[in-house]
Amino acid sequence: MSCRGAITITNNADYYYAAGIKAGSTAKGQLAQVIINNDNSEEHKVTIRGGMKGGGIWDINFWGIYTNNDNEVYIKGLADIETNNAVNLWAKSGLIDIGGGYFVANDYDAMQITDGGNININVKTDADGNVTAGNNKVVVNGGIVTTTGYYGTGAGGTINVAFTTDESEFVGRVRNPETANSMVNLWLQNGALWNNTGESTVDNLYGSADKRNTGAIYQNEAASLTFENYSGKTLVIYEHDEQDPTGLIGGDVTIRKAAAGSAIMLSTDNVGINIHDYNEVGGVLNALANKLYYSEAVDGAENLEGTVQIAEGLLTSSAALKVGAVSYDAANAGQGGLVEGSISTPDPEIIYGDSETAMMSGAKSAMASTAMIWRAENDDMMERLGEVRNGNGEAGIWANIIQAKWKWMHKKRISKVNITHIRSAMTKSLTTAGFLARHSAITMAKANTIWAAAAIFR
Repeated sequence: MSCRGAITITNNADYYYAAGIKAGSTAKGQLAQVIINNDNSEEHKVTIRGGMKGGGIWDINFWGIYTNNDNEVYIKGLADIETNNAVNLWAKSGLIDIGGGYFVANDYDAMQITDGGNININVKTDADGNVTAGNNKVVVNGGIVTTTGYYGTGAGGTINVAFTTDESEFVGRVRNPETANSMVNLWLQNGALWNNTGESTVDNLYGSADKRNTGAIYQNEAASLTFENYSGKTLVIYEHDEQDPTGLIGGDVTIRKAAAGSAIMLSTDNVGINIHDYNEVGGVLNALANKLYYSEAVDGAENLEGTVQIAEGLLTSSAALKVGAVSYDAANAGQGGLVEGSISTPDPEIIYGDSETAMMSGAKSAMASTAMIWRAENDDMMERLGEVRNGNGEAGIWANIIQAKWKWMHKKRISKVNITHIRSAMTKSLTTAGFLARHSAITMAKANTIWAAAAIFR
């Protein structure tokens, strides 16, 4: 089947093993294909919603897309798939190949392969089988797994997912035990984010070519993160205990093998740290370095440049306050440590974009967000004052407290804002003489508003 344009599929099933799209057969050799030739625009994405009507434990019997017995599903452009307590994509000895989009599995894994299945998201495969990353937006919320408790292991299959834009994000873990005999390959580049939520093992991680535009991993779970093969540049961000800044919150990062010219930076923010205390700074930087293991350093390999930093915040764009170099202890499994005497204060770097600096872009985002807050506040308060002024009572007061947050993006303008409003109004009717008395009283109204905003601009 070949289709063009936008497609919306809703399947609220009342029987087991249902799917939004299913390419299945009772035996191999009976090739079934679904090919959707949409493009990469949001307007032409393939949207899939649905689940089991009974809910509860039966939810797992629904899949967004399912293949088996070497059957195939191709979505050339974007998809938007959301499931509850059920997997988005399951390739059971089949292939699922999608250009990019949104894959949200609420309270479950987003992608799984078994019996030699394969999943490709935002990648291209040439005639020789070489896989390269695409440049579409990819958002994944849910685990990427090669083994399941119900249906066995990947048994030779592969999952390729490329997060290569600054709007791409992965929230989840990669469950890929050695017994699965499968592979998970991830691209994390150009400002893409991964919030690692559990113990994860990735066969190949391809980072950015440029240190100034890396992908970032938020490593805030106690579980470890392992890369069997690593190349490029990546930033790993840790939170820490404010009372004891050397108490980093998050598990170790292990890189078994690294390609020549690879680099990794481990970072935390400066909350609770006296940045002018050399010993305190050194303790925090050494604690960061201790989180990193470079296994092939045991054999003398020197392909991985390690750096640690204390930054102004936990954002990827936060300015570095103190940095240090990392060396690896061959006698202790390649564990990282701070190089003595390497602590420095970096010079502020101006990052130039196409026609503006990063500082200019952030300032524009701040101004745009302030204007939107002002506009929304004026519009809402005028409506509220009308309600107070037109009430039947002679006098009264009104107050409310509102908390809100939003994320706004437009081209290079990005702002994330948390707002607390405290607003009040009062009204008083004044009787009048003369001709106004024939038309009722004059109502006077006054309003006050106080708001505080915590914002991130980029």
